[in-house]
Amino acid sequence: MDDSDSWENEHVKGLAQLPIEPSCMRLKCERCKRPKSVCLCEHLPERPIDIRTTVCILQHPNEEQRSLTTVPLLSASLPSDKCIIHRGKRFPLGKYLHLDKMLETPERAVLLYPSREAVDLSLLVGDHDCRQAIDTLVVLDGTWRQASSIFNTNYGRLKVLKLVKLQVPALSSYVIRTQPTDQCLSTVESVALALSLLEGNPDLHKMFLRPLQALCDVQLKHGALVHQSREAAHRQQEQQLQIGKATQ
Repeated sequence: MDDSDSWENEHVKGLAQLPIEPSCMRLKCERCKRPKSVCLCEHLPERPIDIRTTVCILQHPNEEQRSLTTVPLLSASLPSDKCIIHRGKRFPLGKYLHLDKMLETPERAVLLYPSREAVDLSLLVGDHDCRQAIDTLVVLDGTWRQASSIFNTNYGRLKVLKLVKLQVPALSSYVIRTQPTDQCLSTVESVALALSLLEGNPDLHKMFLRPLQALCDVQLKHGALVHQSREAAHRQQEQQLQIGKATQ
């Protein structure tokens, strides 16, 4: 070994002993879970919204990793005991105690899932006694494919719940993410609309949507694009094809 090799080995050894600096990570707000530089708390309710209904969210594990998921906005707006989040693909008996207890009285809960058998929630709550009897709203959180997978995988347990769906009054305000159809909403929008019906308080819808709209505004200012639903994009392509054929 010559002197140059010896010097190089000593140099590498010295570098190896240097302290490693921690990776620079953006600090997150404890309440809205967004980076502090784009905190949304000023758009959230000053205090958690007082509601009678408990929202039980069955969340696909992949959704938690998404930077723009809407469930943190929902949980930041509600008391901790009114927004229960269970994460997983399967929800077996004995692993999720809150879910187990809720399913012991399935007549007091509804599952928001737009199947053919689902009942329009606005019609269901038209009966005052029926509305008062419902104290839990179960929601599946994830992409539509993931939500469908959770429903089908856990159908043996979830089938005891009454299925409900929503009449969507307008296109989704969650414009920074592509929806499958014009009738699809984000989780926070779906819960906001459902709670406004279950609680008999239309103002709830606006209160929950305010932070979502602020989230989209921030992303659009930073270069995000407005997304159409896949249904709308397909419809636009068909129209362009028809125009092209007409001009030939």
